Amino acid sequence: MEAGARYDAILVRHLMWTLPAPEDALRRWLGLLRPGGRLVLVEGRWDAPGQTPYASPSPPLPWLGGVPADRLAQALAPIARVVHHEQLTDPALWGRPISDERYVLIAHPSQSGAEPTTTGHPSQAGTQPTTTGRPVSASDPAGRS
Repeated sequence: MEAGARYDAILVRHLMWTLPAPEDALRRWLGLLRPGGRLVLVEGRWDAPGQTPYASPSPPLPWLGGVPADRLAQALAPIARVVHHEQLTDPALWGRPISDERYVLIAHPSQSGAEPTTTGHPSQAGTQPTTTGRPVSASDPAGRS
């Protein structure tokens, strides 16, 4: 990463649970976005064995086992505006049926720290525009036709 570089989008997929300070990472990623940029978080909550770190003396992982969408939105509220939230329950996305929570949150950096505004619902098949102008859907995040 080049010093001072700014990005149109940052994609984070099933990473938040591995971080000892996830809120710090969210702030950092949002700070790397250009005006109008998007932070795309594909995350979930699943069963995990115990609350132990990878190896001693690693710091504890506050979101070990994943993070529920409402908790991630709460962490984003002071620093970002959530513009899209969608549950990702389609078995085609995962190669099998799932019983745990998996979702996507898309957020823009907040200048005022306003409460998040959410759109989207699992029953809606809407798309979100990208900086390239191609639509992105939950079933094809790369925007391929």
